[in-house]
Parts: sequence; C-alpha cells; structure tokens
Amino acid sequence: MSTWQEFEFVCCNYLNCRYGDFARFENKGGSDSTVADIKATLNNGDSFYIEVKEPLAQSGQFVLLADKTNSVFTFSPGNKSEITSEVSLIIDHMNNDFDRYSNAGTAGQRIDIDQEVFGRWIMNSYISKGVRYFITKGRDFIIFPVEKFTDYFDIACVYRTKKSGSSEPAAKDYQNIIKIISNKCPHAEIHVDNSTGKSRLYVYNADNLSGKSYSIGNYTYLLKAVRKNILEIRRLSNTYNMNVIFNISLKKAQNAEDLNTFISDIR
Repeated sequence: MSTWQEFEFVCCNYLNCRYGDFARFENKGGSDSTVADIKATLNNGDSFYIEVKEPLAQSGQFVLLADKTNSVFTFSPGNKSEITSEVSLIIDHMNNDFDRYSNAGTAGQRIDIDQEVFGRWIMNSYISKGVRYFITKGRDFIIFPVEKFTDYFDIACVYRTKKSGSSEPAAKDYQNIIKIISNKCPHAEIHVDNSTGKSRLYVYNADNLSGKSYSIGNYTYLLKAVRKNILEIRRLSNTYNMNVIFNISLKKAQNAEDLNTFISDIR
C-alpha cells in the first residue's frame, strides 16, 4: 500500500475515533481522483466529503496542448475538469512566454503568478466534488473548511511532461488478466465490482502480488493495494501529456476557530 493510501486510512481512523459519536467516516476515493477521499455521514442522515492531503502533495492537474503553429496553448478536451476563469488566466500567462513553456519537457517550467489564482482553482475543483473540509497533519491533525485552503498551504504550479494516469481494464481483457493472476497466485480470488458505476477488477488474498505489474497485449497492468488483503488491477496509460500541476506544502498549524467550525457542522 502506498504512503498516501496509508495516510488516508490514518486520517479516516482518526476521524472515527475522535468524532465517531457525531458521524460515520468512510474511505471512498482510493485511486479514483474524481471521487473525494472520505465521506462523512452525520447522525441526522446528512453527508458531505472530506479530502485528505499529505503535508507535501499534489493537488490537481490539467492538460494544456501546445499549438506550435499558432503559438498558443489550448485546454485539452480530454480533461475531466472545465475551463474556468483561473484556467484562462494561466493560459494567458503562458501564451505570453510560449517558447519557454512549450519546451518545458520533463524538467518543467514554474508558472509564476499569484497563488490565489491556483488556490481558487483547487478550492472550486474540490467543492464541485462535494468536499466541505480538508484534513492533513503537521505535528497534529489539522481540519479546516475548503475555503481556507490557501491559509494552510503554499502552492507552486509547474508545467511539465507527465505520463497519463491509470484506468479500469477493458472487459475484453479480463480473461487474460485472470489467467496470469491465477498462475502467479493460485489461491487468489478475483472479483468484478460494478457498485460505483464503473467495472473495477479486485484481487483478494494475493498480498504477495502488491505492486507487481504484467504486460498483456499493448498495455501494462498494475496490482495496486487499496485495502488490507485487497488489490485493484489498473491499466497503465501509454501516453504522455503536458500538464499544469499544482504542488502544495503545509505552512501552518491548526486554527482553533476552523476546527470549531468543523465540530459545529457535524454536531
């Protein structure tokens, strides 16, 4: 299990131990970036989401395509997010120095504009997913409303080449995947889960395969730990794109008023 997954579980356990009398907290996000990390269900039935952030982390990204014929950047139609006023400001800034940014490569080029622009993009992206609070940890756990993101985190933004993310395996590949997994670990149990609206392929009782990858046809498939004794099979992308990436670093401890806002909200 990766460190960020472990951190999600630590934060969820803390919430249940500390505030379980007022709400039930469930891990939801995992490797799916379109779903927030923790769902909070209050005793009255109301619910909202809490996003987990390590003190040093990435906090969102989107792809910009370099049109070298016209010397402009365009928002990729493959992005899951929308073009916002903040995105437009970033594009305008980059268009003014097109040659430098279009040759950013894997090393990347820093985007030096007001951090408030980056903060608004991050906050709005999480609000659209139903996130009401963030939880992180410095010396102690820190909980704060989504609107206070820039109070707690410094944000650096860079444009660089990055391999695209992973996806669910295609159903047509299940048979070959199952054959390989069964050969590597005969006692493994493989199940398809359609509960989220997407077909996800999980492997049980095969912890020895955690982090292993196998090539099948034109793709590489990774077995990624999502729970104790549960692995998810993910298909790795073969493509590389130029991404605007937001990197964050924690800069302050818990503000008592922000914590009280959270406590009042769940009671």
